[in-house]
Amino acid sequence: MQKIIGQDHDPLPFIDYWDAVDSAMLEVAGIDTNDIGIEPDLIADAQEAGVTPAEFLRWIGITQTVRTGGSV
Repeated sequence: MQKIIGQDHDPLPFIDYWDAVDSAMLEVAGIDTNDIGIEPDLIADAQEAGVTPAEFLRWIGITQTVRTGGSV
């Protein structure tokens, strides 16, 4: 996994990472983290682990599909 960094190579502020996750979700699914009740702690944990917004989106998609019995 690649580490998310800002232009000056410092880690992105949490709110910027969260915005990137929401933007990816809105683009792909038309919903954001608030719509499906994702807790900020889960997003922070993903950022700290170096998970990209796209990887987080894939993980959420798989997790939500398993919970609802839908297809990926």
